[in-house]
Amino acid sequence: MARAILVKKDIMRICTVTTSTPRFEDDNRSPFILDLATALMNQGNEITIITMHSPGLPIKDKIKEVPIWRLRYATESKERLDLTRAGIPAAWRSSWTTGFFLVKLLLAFTSYLIKNGKNYDLLHANWTIAGLAAVLSKPFHRRPVILTLHGSEVYATQKVWGLRKITRWILNICDHVICVSNALKDEVVALGVSETKITVIPNGVYTLDSLPQNQAKGQTILFVGSLTEQKGVKYLLEAFADVNRSFKNSRLRIVGEGPELKNLRAQVQRLKLQEKVIFEGVLAHSKVAEVMQTSSMFVLPSVNEGFGVVLLESLANGLPAIAFNSGGVKDILNENSGILVEPKDVQQLATAIKRLIIDKELYDNLRKQGFKKAKGYSWDIIARKVSEIYASVLEGNETRY
Repeated sequence: MARAILVKKDIMRICTVTTSTPRFEDDNRSPFILDLATALMNQGNEITIITMHSPGLPIKDKIKEVPIWRLRYATESKERLDLTRAGIPAAWRSSWTTGFFLVKLLLAFTSYLIKNGKNYDLLHANWTIAGLAAVLSKPFHRRPVILTLHGSEVYATQKVWGLRKITRWILNICDHVICVSNALKDEVVALGVSETKITVIPNGVYTLDSLPQNQAKGQTILFVGSLTEQKGVKYLLEAFADVNRSFKNSRLRIVGEGPELKNLRAQVQRLKLQEKVIFEGVLAHSKVAEVMQTSSMFVLPSVNEGFGVVLLESLANGLPAIAFNSGGVKDILNENSGILVEPKDVQQLATAIKRLIIDKELYDNLRKQGFKKAKGYSWDIIARKVSEIYASVLEGNETRY
């Protein structure tokens, strides 16, 4: 087959392959995938998102001017891999049939990339299922593959037999690996991937020009995220019970859905906090900022967090944050921009919440410093870093086939 010299172009044609992406413009399913695609397009690149099909949605779509192809892997009545915001990990725990549908999804992704991968300059996969499809199809499209890891897929290698070797193989075939935190990078290096092919680029956040006015009254604590065991909301409920004994006007707002919802409701009953804890369900992505600006503080009690983009969102909305010191959280929070506590330490978490309620000087300082921290993660800055990786990888591939 004839070779052609690769000519660097100002416009790059990127295929984003992902197992999770927003289903509509204001969806809360992995909004950072669409946000990055939009920012990259604003910088003059051509982006197409390839993802799994969801019930009731069109195969071919466009959201915020970003073209999206949704690939079928089952009949609509059996499409269950993204049933909740928690995505494939939650589906895996809920049914033994998940593995069968994952294989079908992998085949759908791989088949598409075998046929169409050559139409792009570069493939950018997110999570390892998409990464596996990109590298399996690579002998056919001969395009460089970049894989972004978000955390859950890497931490899962410690629990599932054989997954560690498969993940290492995928990562070593990819041309470059992006990790969303330094802690995640350390995990990937421990897997046996060369540090030279890894770059840490976090997810971004939309930032405001100035620190928003805090509209909260009383002591309103907020959690936003998937209601999974990993997110540790049960520890927050235990800590809140302690806080509420001292501060009777305190409230806890829980925004999200997931497999732990039933257990968390039962825990609220046992703790007799029915009048104090509000389960607000799933909110449109644009509504999350409004909820943050009408709350007093944000708490992320995750016991294992790849990055914690919701922390950035809280800081960007002027909301002081407390989090368990797990995974990539410490990339965002430190003594100046938030409060870190030991994972699963309920007493320490309760003490941190009380401290923010009592100490107004600390509260105001964390609001200001947290907002300043978030400004450094604007989508424009993040997209430029990703574009630099694209250009570097393309320059390193001297020929196209």
